[in-house]
Amino acid sequence: MSFENQPDDNLGGASNGIQVETNHVTIQGLRVLGSPVHERPRDGMVIRNYPIIREGEDLDDLRVTQCLFLGDIHAAPNHLPVLASGQGVVVDHCVFYGVKDAVVFWFSDRPSERSEIHHNLIVNIYGAAVWTWSLAEDFKYYNNVVTNAEAFWILNKDEKKQL
Repeated sequence: MSFENQPDDNLGGASNGIQVETNHVTIQGLRVLGSPVHERPRDGMVIRNYPIIREGEDLDDLRVTQCLFLGDIHAAPNHLPVLASGQGVVVDHCVFYGVKDAVVFWFSDRPSERSEIHHNLIVNIYGAAVWTWSLAEDFKYYNNVVTNAEAFWILNKDEKKQL
């Protein structure tokens, strides 16, 4: 894992686990048990941990299935298990326990089509179960259990679509 500071990043950088940079990827059965670093090592600094990240806005077909993402806000933070841009992002049959935010559909120039979240267990999180920046109207969200979450769903403030 590496820490990458972007020029406009005043929070301290991020630690990327699996960085997907190609189409047609399935990640199955992965277990992530917290982060190797503390999320807030000092005041004003936040190290964001992204176990699975896909930043390519033109990429298609990413499935994350049957994975376990554990974290603890004090002992082993897991900031955000799945951060993905692009098309065809499907997260299914996963467990998210004690993480900050479970899944973020990150910014794309065009809305993310053919994306789904289904059959997941999201428990004891200190952020949002889902965070969406840009989704198409065909987005599917069903058969998920979310409990003890600080926020259920956060929409990008500029999002105009109603899902």
